[in-house]
Amino acid sequence: MRAFLIAAAAVLAGTFTVPAHAGPAAPSIVSGSYYHSRFEGRRTACGERYDSSDYTAASNRHPCDSLVRVTRGGRSVVVRVTDRCGHCGIDLTPAAARQIGLHRVGRAPVSVQRLD
Repeated sequence: MRAFLIAAAAVLAGTFTVPAHAGPAAPSIVSGSYYHSRFEGRRTACGERYDSSDYTAASNRHPCDSLVRVTRGGRSVVVRVTDRCGHCGIDLTPAAARQIGLHRVGRAPVSVQRLD
């Protein structure tokens, strides 16, 4: 609890930063899902317009514009983080979700690895 309070105070004070280039990290297993088409054309948290045909994603774990490889069942896709998500591990666009078969199940465990 103490570590959380210290981190929260750093965020509020504006002294907490995410490294701009931390390099490739070990893959992590998170819950993967995909965006609904109702978000088409809306602004993302990173300032871009959402396009369901792009290979992009929403993630709270990776900074905007970072590249991540998402793998499910031996199939993988590289996406660029352009948005934030609520309590998700990673939300893919429908185009990216189709590449790994996630569109068929809606939500499933995926492996995510930052590439840049």
